[in-house]
Amino acid sequence: MVGLLITGLVIEIGLVAIVTLAPALRVIMHPVYVVVATLFALAIWHASRRREDRRHGDRRHDTRPG
Repeated sequence: MVGLLITGLVIEIGLVAIVTLAPALRVIMHPVYVVVATLFALAIWHASRRREDRRHGDRRHDTRPG
């Protein structure tokens, strides 16, 4: 999850750098920011949900009666 977060931040910083170097792209890049942020938010959510499910599946349940 941390890797996804860092990768998302690096990509967003790269997009900001592109807009700084080419201001004409500002209008085009706004939807790109939103799409990239949404995709990484979904990836982080999916990774966190999968980790919880896996931990729950790894638990050993007491099968003794009583």
